[in-house]
Amino acid sequence: MLVNLLENALKFSSPADRIELRAEWLDEEVVVRVSDHGPGIPLGERERIFEPFARGANGEGGSGTGLGLAIARGFTQLNGGRLWIESGPDTGTTFAVALPAATVPTVTAR
Repeated sequence: MLVNLLENALKFSSPADRIELRAEWLDEEVVVRVSDHGPGIPLGERERIFEPFARGANGEGGSGTGLGLAIARGFTQLNGGRLWIESGPDTGTTFAVALPAATVPTVTAR
């Protein structure tokens, strides 16, 4: 899921633009954000692009099948998480992924 979001960020940004990856612990979730500085996604397309075979207006004519975001959201949901868009129009795109946080016990070597 993260690879797909990172690949999309690279695909829709210019080579000079930065791609940002941030993670934080919020309540009982780990939230990861992938941001680009590309053309952004219009408000009317933000849920539609998560449907199978759907591609945003900025993705028409490019490579890809339109399955990546549908698969990423499905994988996220199967793991008890959420995937959504947070950014405004014409400001690039930020995809946010929230996954349940788990505490992993540490094991010390003997």
